[in-house]
Amino acid sequence: MVLKEHETLLPPATVPEEVEDEFYYGHRLAITYDEAGQEVYAYHPLTLADFLDPQEGDHFVQGTLHHDDTEQAKSIFRHLHEEDPTAAVFSDLKMVWDIEGLSQPAPDVAVIPDVKDPDKPRGEFDVAVEGTRPRFALEIVSPRYRKPDREDKVAIYERAGVEEYVIIDSWLREGEVSYEVLGYRLEAGAYTEIEPDEQGWIYSAVNDVWIGVSEARDRFFVVDGRTGERILPDREARLVAEGRAQALEAELARLHEKMERNGPA
Repeated sequence: MVLKEHETLLPPATVPEEVEDEFYYGHRLAITYDEAGQEVYAYHPLTLADFLDPQEGDHFVQGTLHHDDTEQAKSIFRHLHEEDPTAAVFSDLKMVWDIEGLSQPAPDVAVIPDVKDPDKPRGEFDVAVEGTRPRFALEIVSPRYRKPDREDKVAIYERAGVEEYVIIDSWLREGEVSYEVLGYRLEAGAYTEIEPDEQGWIYSAVNDVWIGVSEARDRFFVVDGRTGERILPDREARLVAEGRAQALEAELARLHEKMERNGPA
């Protein structure tokens, strides 16, 4: 794998070498039964290796920023592909590869084509059973998981044959957030870094969108490559629709008032 050195405005990974809190990364819930048939709950600490291969019952420590950003990204890509009945956009769904020994992460966003039943409930996505695999994966980076997202998953998604892998990284200091976006594309079976344009945006050929951050680096966005318009997540789209509806109602009210004032022609 040949990668370019990537310049970043973000700090290096903030995970301490020795973690005093054994549940720093989260916990795995294990349920057993005693002789009386009563449930017995046990919590086991998670490691960074578990983050790359999550199991049922795992709970990873994430902040509100990661949660909100993931929800926004998931909403954007679901809007983008909503007219394609065979395209599935999953979030936090474990990928079971058809490659022995390869770690099986759960991407924050995965875009998968040719899915026979996208709405079927799934506990995992088995690419061999489904007959298809993700073409696009996106991860929203949390500080304590920066190394797995920015290094380990690059190798995992490359080997799994994911055509594009995009990373939206951020850090929070004194209440202010700063974002960075970077990505990789498969070329001849190996990842090369996607060259940003003059604005620092990167182009996803799989989705025909541009992914970038604002000039102040305080937000990220996705722009439709066909229309040049920003694709809005659910909440923003709803606010825009409500604003347009209110403007239309106000205009109709003005017209009605004018007609009453002027009388019939």
